[in-house]
Amino acid sequence: MDVSRFNVTRLDHLGLVAGFCKEVGLDEVINTNLPKTSHKSNISNGTLLIAMILNGLGFVNRTLHLYPEYFAEKPTERLLGAGISLSHINDDLMGRFLDALYEGRVSELYQQLALCVIKYLGLECKSLNLDTTSFHLDGQYEQDIDAKSIRITRGYSRDHRPDLNQVVLSLITENQAGIPFYMQACSGNANDTETFKKIVKAHLSSLKAAYQNTYLIGDAALYAEAIIQTLVEQGQLFHPHSQKTD
Repeated sequence: MDVSRFNVTRLDHLGLVAGFCKEVGLDEVINTNLPKTSHKSNISNGTLLIAMILNGLGFVNRTLHLYPEYFAEKPTERLLGAGISLSHINDDLMGRFLDALYEGRVSELYQQLALCVIKYLGLECKSLNLDTTSFHLDGQYEQDIDAKSIRITRGYSRDHRPDLNQVVLSLITENQAGIPFYMQACSGNANDTETFKKIVKAHLSSLKAAYQNTYLIGDAALYAEAIIQTLVEQGQLFHPHSQKTD
């Protein structure tokens, strides 16, 4: 047998991940909200999302131009679709897709993706858990003058590194599997109470309509007069965390 005719690729666990993404319909959500505008490639934005998810499972610290290296020994057509090759998974396409995600309001898109997963898994979501965490950043960063951009700056450090700049991430998770279904990146000096106030006012009613939750659970930052007033107006029951969190 002439073995030179064979090309060996490794599917590993990525086939299950890619299959789940397509079965749930994550690519369809992205394609509906961010239809492809360029005709230079046959790969859709939804497929690029799946490629990024697969890359994040083993190559997350590499730069965009190394995406082809990650997929070099993987069956791209099996994972991403017929006719898709390494030439389609490049930093130019990925960069344009990230720009499209930014312009398309990432938090709202993520909420739609999470809703697909939660409905597919049949989770009841009786309680929603709201909290924030911080990530410190090493090195120097130039600040974007875009008013929509978050500020990388010093603030209350949950990982005990007050000497470093940071960003804050707000999350709402469901109570059964802990799946996050709403997230929002905030500036490093964001105040939890002010952040919770904005989230409750802007998103709670739509989240309750989507998930039919009974309780909203949060730490002490949730219990401010303005927030409680909004919760009462929306008929939302609330409950403190059962244990102290940092």
